[in-house]
Amino acid sequence: MDDPIESERSTDIDEMDISEDNLQKPNIFNKYLPFYDSVKRQGYDLLEEIRENLSRIIQLRELRPGFSHWSSKLQRFMSHYGLYFTKIDHIKIINLYIAVLTIGDLDFSHVKTCFDMLYDLTRKTRLITRDDLVVDWRLLHKWAKVILHNHDESYSLVSVPNDIESSLFYCIRGCRPYF
Repeated sequence: MDDPIESERSTDIDEMDISEDNLQKPNIFNKYLPFYDSVKRQGYDLLEEIRENLSRIIQLRELRPGFSHWSSKLQRFMSHYGLYFTKIDHIKIINLYIAVLTIGDLDFSHVKTCFDMLYDLTRKTRLITRDDLVVDWRLLHKWAKVILHNHDESYSLVSVPNDIESSLFYCIRGCRPYF
């Protein structure tokens, strides 16, 4: 009875080894750590938790406070583990943040979060080709008009994050190859 459990565990590890070849750009220094196997397992588990919670937040339309929290977790994950996901997951995460930008009456702080995450995800253009991902330029153009020609901000009718303009420009710079 113990043998099937052992064989299941070995196949799980084999699946992780196979999928590790498909990762976009993992942090190369993590494999030199003495506890690399546990770091690898934590990376898979943490990414799964982040993806699950981001999708749940979007489906339930409960952006406050969960969207900012799980986006910052994803940003921290990317700084610790690198782009520790497959190309398909990478494209799905980019499309998730683009879909959030299409939500009507979106808070400017969430817009800035989307811009920052899109820039971080599209920065390395050699990982995703134009054939794999196409970003509609009209969406970013709409947000550029709203942010740059916002007359309500000068009257303090709308709260806009300080550096949202630079986040917009960096996002456009990162997404430009995919227009």
